Order: sequence, then C-alpha cells, then structure tokens
Amino acid sequence: KSSQLQTLSFEEYKALMEEDRVRRSEKKKLEQFTLAELVDVPTCMEYAVQDGDEIAIFGMRKGHLRFYKIPTTQIRVVRGSNVVKVHDKPVNMLRIATHLDAILSCSDDGTIKLTSLQTLLVTKTFFPHVARAEVGGVHDALIVGVHTVEISSVAKIFVSCGHDRQPLVWDHLQENPIFHLEEHPAPLLSCSINENDGHIITASIDNCIKIFDWRSYRCIQMI
Repeated sequence: KSSQLQTLSFEEYKALMEEDRVRRSEKKKLEQFTLAELVDVPTCMEYAVQDGDEIAIFGMRKGHLRFYKIPTTQIRVVRGSNVVKVHDKPVNMLRIATHLDAILSCSDDGTIKLTSLQTLLVTKTFFPHVARAEVGGVHDALIVGVHTVEISSVAKIFVSCGHDRQPLVWDHLQENPIFHLEEHPAPLLSCSINENDGHIITASIDNCIKIFDWRSYRCIQMI
C-alpha cells in the first residue's frame, strides 16, 4: 500500500483520505442507534426497501413480525413502525418475495405465511409438513414445524424444510406443494436455492446434501 500511495499526487492523496474519512463516518452513524420495544426475543431478521425506506424486519419468539425503519439521521433510539401477529409459535425464518411485494415466514406452528409489505395482512397460509405417527395402534397426523424457507423471484417458487425428511416445492398461487422432492435418509437441516445454476440444495442432519434441478426436480447429485 505504501508503494501505491507514493505514486499519488498530494491532491489525489488528500481526496483518498477524505473518501476514507467519509466512509468511516457513515459507518459510525449507522451503528449509533438502539432499537426500542423489543419486548420479545428476536429469532430471525430480514431486510427490505419499501417506498425508498430501508426496513429491518424481525421475527419474534411469540410469532410476531416487528418492523423498524432504519434512520438516515443520527437518532439514538428507534421505535418500531409496525408489529403484526402472524404465527402461534416462534418465527424461524423470514424471506422477502420481491416479485410479490411480500414477506414469507415459517414457524414451529407448522405453517408458512405470506404477508403483504403494503398492508401487513397475511394474504396466504400454507400448511406444508405433516408427519404420520402411530400411537397405541392408531395412525394420527402430527404437525411438523417448518424451520427453513427459501424463495426464488426468478423461478417464482419457494422451497420449505421441516423437521421431517422431505423438502417441498411451492407456487404461491397454489395451496398445496407443486412437488415433493426426494426424501433424505434423516431429518432435514436446511435448504437453499442457487438461481445462477437453477439448483435447489437440501441438507439433512446425517451430513447428506442433495442437489436438485429446479426444472425437472430430479436429484442430480448427492454428497
């Protein structure tokens, strides 16, 4: 770096130092505020831009979504702009659906919900993961919590993983999954979408990773 600086003129050096000072100052300003009214425990967070405002969205342990507008001035305490109850149990993950102007959330209550960023109303509820269990010789359906949801604004799909073994693929226009991906040998841990390659990636607790083609939904690799 010193050799690079020696090739600069004095004016160029001053401009470089000023740019670095401004960058550090802006970073410092962004850190100098406290979020108020976090009366519950945040379990996840997402970021969105709405009408030019930067918004931090927190999923809460009691099932609420809490919205904060990120300040552009030096405000020391920022109060929540909105709070809505969407789930009955902890919110596990939030994802912004930019093509729908909505936020997708999943929870231990076994549901995935689509909430409008304009009205903050739940526009759709999905009941994805149900496990079959035998208790006392009687088969019963048990609700399985959903811990991961990933969305693709390119493919217009989202994928969910619960505490069972089968990832599900969804279209927001349909109430039921459009495809059940190949099961894992153990309970699921996470899922992701690679929009560049058109892949859906899922992982389970036995260190197994599966890669699916999002057009055919066929498993093309298992690690």
